[in-house]
Amino acid sequence: MKPASRSAVVALALAGAGCVTPPAFTAREGDVIVRAPDEQLARELIEEVEELRDALSERIPGLLPGGVEIWLQDELVSQRYRPRDSDTTRAFTVQPWLNGVPEIHVVEDSWHELLPHELVHAWLGPDWDPLPAVLEEGLCDLMTEELGPYPGLAAIRLPPAVARHQVLVRFLWDERDAQGAPLAREISQLRAGTERYTEVITPEQALSLDSVSSLGSERDPDVTTQLYGHGYVLARCIVERQGVAGLHALCERARRKGLKRVPAEWVMQAAADGDYPARLEREYQRATLEQLRLVGDLESWLRQARSTAPQLDAEAWLASARPRVAIDGGAELLLSERAELRDWLDAVLRGD
Repeated sequence: MKPASRSAVVALALAGAGCVTPPAFTAREGDVIVRAPDEQLARELIEEVEELRDALSERIPGLLPGGVEIWLQDELVSQRYRPRDSDTTRAFTVQPWLNGVPEIHVVEDSWHELLPHELVHAWLGPDWDPLPAVLEEGLCDLMTEELGPYPGLAAIRLPPAVARHQVLVRFLWDERDAQGAPLAREISQLRAGTERYTEVITPEQALSLDSVSSLGSERDPDVTTQLYGHGYVLARCIVERQGVAGLHALCERARRKGLKRVPAEWVMQAAADGDYPARLEREYQRATLEQLRLVGDLESWLRQARSTAPQLDAEAWLASARPRVAIDGGAELLLSERAELRDWLDAVLRGD
């Protein structure tokens, strides 16, 4: 979650969160302070912070990996914030007052996958100030997806961005009839998507916000999931094409022109050459396909289809059957042509 601005933190502090008791054990090493339930967990987290300091510095230009204080908690609360609902908020970062250090609060059972996200918030330097809030969330997501790691994060972020309420998945393959003619076979599955939203947020709206949390809290909490979705997709599109340096370059360009925030049209152009809806749809299909692989459905369907022609070796069956997936009425995605599935597909067909 993006760090609160100083003015927002002041307002929350004046509202009064009350005295908060820190976790039982405190460990300090260099400029890192960890407050955790026990010493072993605190030491483990300190080691992880140091590893992430190096990994994030290698990946993000303009990062300032300085001191940080981390609280592991069952219930997310700080001296400045009232308790957060852990079902919807798993971590947050508070930027320091005066000469303090950023303070990260993260739920104890999720810190491995969430820590990279919050450290990016804590350590982004002033070079990154013009980055729109949703893009900062997207950059943080990309780092936690890789370094957490957090497999399946795309499948969480994408459905709200496309506002899909149900997902129709069709797994198809070809068999041969008695005369040797191709005969299409199919397995269909209707999967749950997102709740129906009373308001659909456009990427342009998302890019105009100073804070991701402000819109959700002021209007509809479910809107926040759409904002995170757009931030993830836009950041991933830019980083896949230009690296993290591409996001940094947008900020540098805005600073040179004296702009407080990178304009939405620059972001859209960098992400998808102006055709964001088409790119969003492709990313959504890619994320859905990955989720089907992670939960095991795709492997189950593939093995079921493969069992219908045991006389063929794996390579011959793949060429003959052409296993493929169609998502929400979109184009059929041939599994053998998906680079991200190549190694997995080979392993499944070998019976590994």
